Amino acid sequence: MDHIILIGFMGAGKTAVGKRLARQMDLTFVDTDDMIEEQQGRSISDIFAKNGEAYFRSLETEVLCQLLDSKERCVISVGGGTACPEAELACFERTWHGGIPGGGDRYAAEQIKI
Repeated sequence: MDHIILIGFMGAGKTAVGKRLARQMDLTFVDTDDMIEEQQGRSISDIFAKNGEAYFRSLETEVLCQLLDSKERCVISVGGGTACPEAELACFERTWHGGIPGGGDRYAAEQIKI
């Protein structure tokens, strides 16, 4: 199942554009940071403080692979600091429809015509 993955720096507009795109395409929107916080029952900052970045990145990879393996097609916004280790790149290779090159949500919306 193909998903749409939005990648970009923090503040690039992934969430704003992703929600609009998902609504327009009648798909589910998922933000990986939100999903991690929900699964862990705590904030990203708390995870970093108590477990460190390496642990958080492993959660990020796990969540991304879960989403990409799901049968429901969705728009996925990955965290602005996604480091794209080899495990995540392998997940991305399964399905790829682009990302946000930068410039904020107005630029991104113009690029994907929403």
